[in-house]
Amino acid sequence: MIDLLPNSGNEYKACLHAHTAVSDGEFSPATLKARYQALGYSVVAFTDHELLRRHDELADDSFLPLAGLEVTFWSHAYEQDPRPPIIDHVHMNLIAVKPGLDAQPWLDAIQCARYANRGGRGPVSPDECTPEEIEAARQEKHIMEHPDKSRYFDAKTVRTLVREAREAGFIAALNHPVWSWLSLADADACEGLWAVEVYNRDSKHERDDFYDALLRGGRNPGLCCLATDDAHCGYHIGCGWTMIRAPRLDLPSIADALETGQFYASTGPSLRSARLERDIVRAETSPCATVRLIDAKGVAGRQDAAGNERGIWEFQLDREPQGYIRFVAEDSKGKKAWTNARKLG
Repeated sequence: MIDLLPNSGNEYKACLHAHTAVSDGEFSPATLKARYQALGYSVVAFTDHELLRRHDELADDSFLPLAGLEVTFWSHAYEQDPRPPIIDHVHMNLIAVKPGLDAQPWLDAIQCARYANRGGRGPVSPDECTPEEIEAARQEKHIMEHPDKSRYFDAKTVRTLVREAREAGFIAALNHPVWSWLSLADADACEGLWAVEVYNRDSKHERDDFYDALLRGGRNPGLCCLATDDAHCGYHIGCGWTMIRAPRLDLPSIADALETGQFYASTGPSLRSARLERDIVRAETSPCATVRLIDAKGVAGRQDAAGNERGIWEFQLDREPQGYIRFVAEDSKGKKAWTNARKLG
């Protein structure tokens, strides 16, 4: 029997990709906390562009702020054109899983200057940063302690950043690969990732085949999937979330649950149980229209609700699953929930 969902612990609703006025978001950190708490969230990862900021003052018995940042990789086209189109940006979130971290790995002072102290104007292109702004970024503690490193999206750079970030106490998630126009072949450049977004509200057009491409390559064992808001403004909030199961709402418990994949991603449906028993899938969900079990070769089995949605599922696989398995539930409005993949054998 293989359980695709954790079967113990309390459930905590989490947003793991959000921006504040520290970079290019609409709301202050405190306002963003209030917005999410009003929707039943207990955890928010504050992942402002290029700028690691801890918000420990927001923590209380019902809310845990996670420190993080979103880093940018440039396409090599940037060397020829300093103003590349948006598709030449690849983004990754680094989330701190150790307490007290305030030094961000792999810094680029020019990129930090693009987002810091812009008077609410948001990011600008690097050549618009004044020498004074760049020098001010370099004078910050976390800039001074680490050398600048340029970031381009290639296998060596990505793998080195992910490894060094992990050594520094961060987990790394690849953000909105479809928005970044990554092809499935680009999955070969990624190694050591903790997670990848299968849904991102801000980009609006994610899909989960890049998750499968990363899994099939074998370079990311235990890779998880995320549904996120990438919140910059009010209408982004509450569209994609992570349901974490952990014994307590504290950093050690939540960090361990994240690192070990004790959660599922959703844009609507709730998942209560999902398991494979020999060749039979049994699951319990909120009312949904269809469920699927996916492996390295595609859909290994599925079941559709006849007419009305249903929440209890039992079906036999069409064939023996290969490589890994993951479960996806979809309601009649097209909203989905995804379990993390479980490796077979």
